[in-house]
Amino acid sequence: MLKKYWIVAGFALLAVQFESCENEMEEEEKEEVVDNTNTNTDTTTTGGTGGNTAVAYCDTASPTYDNTVKAIIDLNCATASSCHGAGSSFGVFTSYSAVNSKVSTGSFKNRVITQKNMPPNATLSATTLEKLQCWLDKNAPEK
Repeated sequence: MLKKYWIVAGFALLAVQFESCENEMEEEEKEEVVDNTNTNTDTTTTGGTGGNTAVAYCDTASPTYDNTVKAIIDLNCATASSCHGAGSSFGVFTSYSAVNSKVSTGSFKNRVITQKNMPPNATLSATTLEKLQCWLDKNAPEK
């Protein structure tokens, strides 16, 4: 009888131990999900770009308006047929000061990075979004 008691107690102990490990694993998985939803490129991703690509880019790159962002703006925002070309009533993005005025208010990040509704008729690539996020994270330098 005593032998059966010890066997049952042993199985109960194993079941409790297994349950404890399973709960611990579930907690770790929950933490990973939380980490993957972070949009700050200094930690994990740029909203859905996947993996740690943004971290690697931003850790090694020094994007400025002149060497990175101006080309993106010129191609996607400040064309004759876009919202921010010459004569636009929405703001002309042909200079650093014009773009920086939207950066300083948070409007640029909100529309381009967060809402992803600029440019209105196109989708910026994940790489382009990473470059822009990195530039913003480094205080949007001009040169």
